[in-house]
Amino acid sequence: MAKVKETPEEVEARKKREFEAALAKIQRAPNDVALVRHIQSSVPGTEDVLPSGSLGADIVPAPGEHNVAEESPGVVAPRAEAPERLRKFPTATVASPTVQVVFDQLEPQVRDFSIPARAKKRSVAVCEDVFSRVSHFSFASDGLDKGLILSFLLDRYTPKEIGQGTSVARWLMRQPETDDRIRYLPFYEDVKLKRRLAGLKEFHGLSKVTIIENVVSQALPPCPHNIPPTRRRRV
Repeated sequence: MAKVKETPEEVEARKKREFEAALAKIQRAPNDVALVRHIQSSVPGTEDVLPSGSLGADIVPAPGEHNVAEESPGVVAPRAEAPERLRKFPTATVASPTVQVVFDQLEPQVRDFSIPARAKKRSVAVCEDVFSRVSHFSFASDGLDKGLILSFLLDRYTPKEIGQGTSVARWLMRQPETDDRIRYLPFYEDVKLKRRLAGLKEFHGLSKVTIIENVVSQALPPCPHNIPPTRRRRV
């Protein structure tokens, strides 16, 4: 029987289910070893992503309720075992195999995401933690555009149907801790995203900054260190 070709919508839905399943497993896995065994047995093509022989000493505690992954700043992947693309950026060290799994699952989906036509480039001031999470993923993914990363996450995680009486996820309603927002992240905003953000503001009182910081904190693991913005050279 001939295999039925998936439509673009079905491909996107499948990728979303696979990624969310990986995130759910990360939240339940007691350590990296359990996670790796699950990923290698359920996701084709990941057998070589994480070297099983080096995991025994890299076990990390189970992540918290809202954290995607837990990292140990003192554990650094050996240079010989790091993927080729990571060596191009000296700051792209991924300390935890768990985080590497998340990045490997997420990167191709972000690269396949297309910026909507007529979308306008915006910037938003965020805290150091959120800026570092996006920057860490960008560096570890061979310099993936931060604006593309944030635009993908907003498209993926902000509700598409918003109105009177509609509910949203509890993690999206979290109020971020008061912090100096001295870092800026770009993203691309089209008419549809603008309406979705405005709807969350109108019906749930969520500011654009709160939405963006909660989405990034939900989707990306913490960075082992704060990453400062790149200083632009004056011409």
